[in-house]
Amino acid sequence: EKKQRTAEDGAGGGDADAAAQAAVSASPPHIPGFTLGAIVCGSRHAFSGAELVSATALGSGRVRLEWEAQGSSTYTIIAEGDVSRTVSATSRDGFHYAGLDVTCSCPDGARQAAATATRDNEGRVTVCKHAWSALQTAVDKAAAEKASAANAEDLRASARAKIEEAEASARAEQDTRLPGERERILNGLDKLPAKDVVRLIREAVVSSADALASAVALFPPAVMPAPSTSTCLRCGESFDANIRADRVCRIRHPHECVSTHWDNSKQCYDSCARCERDFNLVGYNSFGRRRVNDPYDGGDYCYEGVHTTDSAVVARDGIDWRKNPQEFV
Repeated sequence: EKKQRTAEDGAGGGDADAAAQAAVSASPPHIPGFTLGAIVCGSRHAFSGAELVSATALGSGRVRLEWEAQGSSTYTIIAEGDVSRTVSATSRDGFHYAGLDVTCSCPDGARQAAATATRDNEGRVTVCKHAWSALQTAVDKAAAEKASAANAEDLRASARAKIEEAEASARAEQDTRLPGERERILNGLDKLPAKDVVRLIREAVVSSADALASAVALFPPAVMPAPSTSTCLRCGESFDANIRADRVCRIRHPHECVSTHWDNSKQCYDSCARCERDFNLVGYNSFGRRRVNDPYDGGDYCYEGVHTTDSAVVARDGIDWRKNPQEFV
């Protein structure tokens, strides 16, 4: 039987670090500020039984919790951070979340990480069934009580009122200084295809210093960061970790590794020798009506998750991506 352990690693001192140490020393340990509103379960299956392995206080008030979950293999779930919330006018619970990173070594964990990287869901982290189960025990009860006491609709209404007040003030100034221009620009943004708007901005940016200065004001570094290009050790592609959509790593099944299997004249599926998954199912029941021996659709990719520059993360995939695909056959 594994024993739960706690440790302190990194800079100490300060209220945040004291809170982090208190969080990992609690029974059960929790993530400071974390409530279930900060995560979304992307799996349609249920799971229970994740076992806490370690709880570590990191520097700057962050914590790291690790669990193991027994499925078809033993999977590792890691949650790291401290969760902050800000009021949002559009969020269903009135909050925008930040500060939480969650990974699971199961195949679905990588897919859910890709979903988190590409979707703007008020900062919520999309997780697999194993991480969802594990994080049920990591709730900061004080933060949860504070969140439940706050009326979500009142928070949204207050945020909307502030936004509307700011927009009304801005509109009055715009109408005075630039009469009619607001309506013209908004109409164009509504009617023109997005690719045409991007083309117009790109052409303006390279045309003059004044146009570039206008673009800089429109897209500050917080919205459009400076380039930070790295090379993914898994797929070999270059990516910019600061750009949400650029973080997604997808590796298709190589045709050299794919073979088609027929169960009968109306049912067939493809199988990949590299990742040992089935996909492209034809003639089988849809999700929820699978028979016991029916193949499971593993998707169009050997891997779908996020790019990484950590060789240890790549090693956990269990596949040598550098090998020639023909070597798997």
